[in-house]
Amino acid sequence: MNRIKKIISTNIFFLIIITIAVFSLYGKSINYELLSLDDGLSISSSINFISDIKNIHKLFITDCYYNLANDYKGFYYRPILTLSFAIESLLFGLNSKVYHITNIILFILCIYLMYIFLLKLNLNKVVLKSVLLLLVVHPVFVSNIVYVSTRAESFLAIFSILSLININSYFTCNKIKNLFLSLFFFILALFTKESAIVLIFIFPIFLYSLNKFNFRKILYLYILFLIVGIGYFILRSFAVSSIHFISILKSFKFILYKNIINGFIVYINKLLIPNNIPVCLYEYVPDILSVAKTIIFIIFLTIIYYKNFINRKYILLGLSIFFLYLLPTCFILQNQIFFHRLLLPSLGIILILILFVQKIIELYPMTKKYLLFSFIILVLIFSFGSYIQADKYKNDTIFVLNGYNDSPKYHVFVSGIGNLYKEKGNYNKALDYFYLAEKFVPGKYVNNIAQILTFQEKFDEAEKFLKQNIEIENNYINKAISYVILTSIYEQKQDYKTALEYAKKAYQQNPYNIDFSVNLARQYYLNNQYQQALNIYFELLKFNKKESQYYYSIALLYDKLQDKEKAVEYINEAISLDKRNEKYDEFLKKLLNEKQKL
Repeated sequence: MNRIKKIISTNIFFLIIITIAVFSLYGKSINYELLSLDDGLSISSSINFISDIKNIHKLFITDCYYNLANDYKGFYYRPILTLSFAIESLLFGLNSKVYHITNIILFILCIYLMYIFLLKLNLNKVVLKSVLLLLVVHPVFVSNIVYVSTRAESFLAIFSILSLININSYFTCNKIKNLFLSLFFFILALFTKESAIVLIFIFPIFLYSLNKFNFRKILYLYILFLIVGIGYFILRSFAVSSIHFISILKSFKFILYKNIINGFIVYINKLLIPNNIPVCLYEYVPDILSVAKTIIFIIFLTIIYYKNFINRKYILLGLSIFFLYLLPTCFILQNQIFFHRLLLPSLGIILILILFVQKIIELYPMTKKYLLFSFIILVLIFSFGSYIQADKYKNDTIFVLNGYNDSPKYHVFVSGIGNLYKEKGNYNKALDYFYLAEKFVPGKYVNNIAQILTFQEKFDEAEKFLKQNIEIENNYINKAISYVILTSIYEQKQDYKTALEYAKKAYQQNPYNIDFSVNLARQYYLNNQYQQALNIYFELLKFNKKESQYYYSIALLYDKLQDKEKAVEYINEAISLDKRNEKYDEFLKKLLNEKQKL
């Protein structure tokens, strides 16, 4: 570790360059919104849960959307990711700027650790720094910085690289502390994302490439990994569904052709030639040009391997990192491609590229000026592309429109377009898109359809949809949303008592969800149970003291309780947070007039 500290201290200028480059390109993302697709569920709607220090331990026994229902288990186990959100919410509340700044810092740290790791392979420093600067401005990694929920990939890269650095130190210096540090970072990587398990296969290849392979030490290492792995999978089983190996085997032909082959073609193409990076690709079918470029790349790798143009062991290491870290993402039984997954796998291609450029310079020194010119041009082109690409994640509307343009058959973006039409009040168009999304994934968009039917005052039809959905739905979030829509139906029927019962059922599914809490408080208000509604809003204020609507609602409730002093106090708080809201000003005038009359 002392050697690592020395490397950091002697290369601090490069860290400064990386930091300036990243903030210059992506500093504007600090003002971006949190996106509803993942950020909303993980942060915005669950701020009450993650900002309560008493719930920290629960992050390790739940999925990344904080499902604690006994009858349902999610799929994504990401306790390190959710722990990072919890720490930010504890310290700063629902401040989107903080979450975006954290993403930027994690990306910088990730790139710098790549630099430290590759330095230990005795690579040319100038070439190494140049290639990593290209990585910093590369458009394919934009989402890793500007989309908050993708930070799991940065964590995975950070912990995996630290584990590799320490295992190298253990085999070099034979210090037991490095062995346990490597194991510790491996554990953190596992708790970040399941694909960290591939480190078990990368370790021996890494040590073999450095000529440090020692069977006895490897055996000790695997015994420790086995113990850790068993503990991890036991804990994981409490939180999420088991990995369905039988389903994977049955779908292997689909996975091989649709995910693995097609996926690697597009990943390789976009990494090497990053033109028009989509937000997401769904049911991607490669064109002839993409296949041709991939074949050329494979031929290139084959030639430099068999000609021994660069160290064969390093080629093996680079390809292992690239393919093994991407492979687990291919076993998701949906044909979707997200480019944030490329961050750590790209380390393997970078290693090969650096060695190739390094060899070219050794053989042909006159190429330096041409390579420098090419580097400058690529930095400018990539930077421009990344700066433009970042704006695709600016807010929900822009994100959904770009996503739908890239993948018009992906149900998530189809439903997103439906939501945009819903917000505009065009319910017929919204219904068309929700029915289309439901056609792609039957049973998933019943709530969206029912909600539009409610807006169209087709209450009986909507209620029938919802009650059928509740009977068969095992996802607690979807079930709760069905209860919320039923609440709305009975509220519009002015049957406030029944509406309150459904609001309670939604709240019981997840009492930490802000939307369900606000829904219940409203129903308490309509049922003249003002104190119960106040209790909910005061609980919400503990976790977000900057939401003006909470103060306004509390003022309304105190007004109903005939406590004008308190009502004025809280409406003034609301106005201080949102000075442009005319509704708040009008309510304050009303209160002051009533106080004068008294």
